Amino acid sequence: MAKVLGYQISETSMKLLTLLFYYRGMTALQLAKMYFKSHNPTAVQKSSVHNYLRKLKDQKLVASKKLDGSNYAGSLYYLTQAGLELVKSLLNIEAGQEGTGYILANEDKEDTQADLEYGIYKPPTEQIHHQLILIDFLIRLRLMPNQQVDHRLSMYASKEYEYNGKEAKIRPDAEVVLPYDRHYCIEIDRATESHSQLIQKFENYRHYFEYAEEINEKLPTAIVFVTDEKQYQYGMNRRWTNVLAAYLKTMGDYALKVNLFMLPLNKVEHFIRFETYRPQLNRKVQTLLYKLK
Repeated sequence: MAKVLGYQISETSMKLLTLLFYYRGMTALQLAKMYFKSHNPTAVQKSSVHNYLRKLKDQKLVASKKLDGSNYAGSLYYLTQAGLELVKSLLNIEAGQEGTGYILANEDKEDTQADLEYGIYKPPTEQIHHQLILIDFLIRLRLMPNQQVDHRLSMYASKEYEYNGKEAKIRPDAEVVLPYDRHYCIEIDRATESHSQLIQKFENYRHYFEYAEEINEKLPTAIVFVTDEKQYQYGMNRRWTNVLAAYLKTMGDYALKVNLFMLPLNKVEHFIRFETYRPQLNRKVQTLLYKLK
């Protein structure tokens, strides 16, 4: 057990704190899945994570918020201000440091994390269910066998731009990077946005795409709406029709340049695998079509 900034911290506690830092907050079960790299951690493993979290709470490095009226049980755990400063010290994040925010690249010892304020790292407690669906999505990325899918959260994936002389910003919930430098904007969808709100969301994306092309910045490959499995069972087709209609109505020619997808959590791995090999599949199809001419 090491002593860091006056705290007695075990190697396991360091890892748990670092995961909370990367992902802003999650349940104990989600943390156990990430730490033990398993979709089904054992009772002993889950109990172990709870014990470490209790000790970190006693040291005022971690705080929690009880989950009420949610599909998730237990509490949301996240870093305190002191916990954030400790992790910055563990990761050697210097004052004023900038970074791209990619998580797996940072775990491979690249300096990708920035020195951001505590308010940015603290999870949005008014949108806890939204945050937890996002974490479930990212867990599936981290646990994909034989494939490392780098990703970053909203505070890094957001992009500022100018439109009609005014400053604006797109704020995807996360961003995923696949081979050939293809970027996917992730939008967690709980079917709470009305059609007019979807129109506003896509107008914001279109304005950013116009700006990006003006400055020769590469457009994302796709915008991906991710839903929970409950929505997949009850009414996803209707929601997809609504989202697609808003997209086609708003995006103009960009609907042909940037793909739109909607998928439930239980289809994430299939989607990532297919998109990973899409360039090779496209080339094979083009070669076949050429031969058939």
